[in-house]
Amino acid sequence: MLIFAIVKAQLPKNELARLENLRRYNILDSDREQEYDDLTFIASQICGAPVSMISLIDKDRQWYKSTLGVDPDLRETGRDIAFCAHSILDPEHPTVVKDMRSDDRFADNPFVVGSPRAVFYAGVPLLTREGYALGTICVLDLQPRELTEDQLDALRRLSRQVVKLLELRQALQQTEAKHNQLEWSHNNLKEFCQLVAHDLKAPLRSIQQYTELLREDHQDCLNEDGLKMLGTLGALSADAREMVQGVLRYSVAFNGLDDNIGRVDLHAVIDTLSKRLQPSAGSRIEFVGEVSHLQTSELAIEHILQNLIGNALKFSDKTDTLVRVSCTKAGSKYEIGVADNGPGIAEEELRKVFSMFYTTAPAKGGEGHGVGLTIVKRMAEMLGGTVSLSSTVGTGSVFTVTLEA
Repeated sequence: MLIFAIVKAQLPKNELARLENLRRYNILDSDREQEYDDLTFIASQICGAPVSMISLIDKDRQWYKSTLGVDPDLRETGRDIAFCAHSILDPEHPTVVKDMRSDDRFADNPFVVGSPRAVFYAGVPLLTREGYALGTICVLDLQPRELTEDQLDALRRLSRQVVKLLELRQALQQTEAKHNQLEWSHNNLKEFCQLVAHDLKAPLRSIQQYTELLREDHQDCLNEDGLKMLGTLGALSADAREMVQGVLRYSVAFNGLDDNIGRVDLHAVIDTLSKRLQPSAGSRIEFVGEVSHLQTSELAIEHILQNLIGNALKFSDKTDTLVRVSCTKAGSKYEIGVADNGPGIAEEELRKVFSMFYTTAPAKGGEGHGVGLTIVKRMAEMLGGTVSLSSTVGTGSVFTVTLEA
C-alpha cells in the first residue's frame, strides 16, 4: 500500500474574499461550454502539450470547467492534490515546473507517482478585476520540458480571455435576471392597473347615476349653489370615468404586437378608421402617401393612426377639418405623417403632449385625458421607432412617426 506525503498548498491570505468572489460568478458545476473548450484546445496547440485544463479552486476541491487530453468525465479532484492550488498563491506570475518529480510540492502527488504520471506543469492564474485568483488555465505533459517566453505570453493572454468569458457569462446572467425581474414587475403592474381601473369603473358609474337621479328627482330641493355643486360632481365623476378608461386603454394597447407583424395596407387601414371615427359633415380624412404598404405591426399602426386622426378630429376648432395621412420611405426608414388644419399647439406645450394625462385644450364632447399620445409614443418605441411633432398655432399640427423599413 502506497502512502503519499502530499504537500498541501497553503491557503491564500485573502481566501474568504477569494471564495466569495468565485461564488459571484455562479460558474461552479455548470455544463461544459464550447467557448472554454476552444481555449483549452488553443493552449494545448500553442504549448505543444497533450493535456490542458481550465480549473477553479473551490473551498475543498478543484473543479474543471474545461479539460483536454484526460477523461472527459473528470470534473473535479480534491483541493489537497490540486497542482493549481499552488499556482494561485502567486497570482501575478505563472507557475512553471519542468519536472514535478523533483519538486518537493509535487513529488509525492498521486497524479505524479501514479496515473497519468504527470511530469511537466505550467499554470497561469485566472486573475479577476478585483485581484482574486480563482483558478488557472494550465498545461501538462508526461515528460520534462520548458515553455518559450512566447508560449508563456500566449498562456497569459488565454488566462485573460477565460476571465473575460467568466465576466461575460456573469453579465449575461445578471441581465437575464434583471430582465426577468422587470418582466415580472411589468406583468404585475399591468394586472394591477387593469384590476384597479376595472374596479373603479363601477363605483364611478354609480356616482354619476346617483348624481343624475338627484338632478332629475330632487333639483327643486336645491338652491342655485347646490345645483352648481351637483353639476360639478357629475362632471368630475364623468371625468374620472374617462381617465380610468384611458388607463385601461393604455394597459391593454400593447398586447400581441410581436405576433402581429406583417404587410400593412395603409389604404385599408385609413378606410377602416374613416368608418370607425365617422368625421362630421364637412370634415374628411385623406391618404396622400407615396408608399401604401409597409412591413410592421398592423395592430400598432391602427392604434397609432386611430389616436392621431381621432385627436385631430376631436380637438379641431373648425367644421371643415382636414386630416392628411402620408407615408414615404427615406433610406431604411418609413415616415408616416398625420397633418391637420386644427388650432395648433403652442411651442411651450410641444414637449409635454406625450406625457400621460396631459392635454392642451378641451376636446369636443369634453372627453380626452392625454392617454392617446402616450400610447402612440410607446408603440412607436416598441417598434424601434420614434414620434415627433411640429405645430403652428392657428394653422395646424404634423405628427411624424418614423419606423424601420
